[in-house]
Amino acid sequence: MNATYCSQDLANYRRVEDSLRVWLKRIRGRHLLTQAEIAERIGIARTTLAGYEAQKSTRPMPSDVVDRLRKEFPDVEYPGEKPVTVLAKPLFPVAFAPVPLSYAGVVPASTEWGDPLASEEMIEVDGKYVGPRRFAATVSGDSCYPALHQGDLTIWEADMNPPYGLIVLAQRKGDHGCTVKELVYDGDSRRSRLHPINPDYDEPADGEGWGVIARLVAVVRSSDGPEQSWFYANGLRVRHLVG
Repeated sequence: MNATYCSQDLANYRRVEDSLRVWLKRIRGRHLLTQAEIAERIGIARTTLAGYEAQKSTRPMPSDVVDRLRKEFPDVEYPGEKPVTVLAKPLFPVAFAPVPLSYAGVVPASTEWGDPLASEEMIEVDGKYVGPRRFAATVSGDSCYPALHQGDLTIWEADMNPPYGLIVLAQRKGDHGCTVKELVYDGDSRRSRLHPINPDYDEPADGEGWGVIARLVAVVRSSDGPEQSWFYANGLRVRHLVG
């Protein structure tokens, strides 16, 4: 069926597709499932589901796919009425409720920080921050200042090999302490280094077995007046947070 869209219809169509894309990501984040696993459960190809989530599909998500997702994942709130091929009247933007995300505790931590993705404690965050390999933690102290402040809520994505220049979370073998540093490349030694964000602090000592476990993807700050937030899925750098 061919359809002609006026500018209002196109804007409404995009709002619906945006809502469905976020809804799909929430389903994956809530249930810690891959696109392939969800596609198998509702009987469509993974590439088809990926197209809907990335908004690369050439048509709206069919109503029968929406129905199957709603039936399979009733605990993840559906954002609105079923989409139609042509939208004849305006739709209002959808407000999403907070979504649970694993909460790993406070960073940095001197000992026994544990596996952040295995934490049973949850915290509610905006749905855009949720992903199957993401977790939240609260900043303590001033070792990450001025990029990160005391009380900042940070969102991390598990990543053992992130690019240089990102703010990363590293964990120490043995006592499982954690530290937040800037990952840099040392041309003289030809190896990576965990560089202190606050120059008043030292680098972790060699031989302690530090290993990067995650990259910083979002920061939510509400301690200094109105809430501020930064979000970049590929990873945040100090310059992103220090204007």
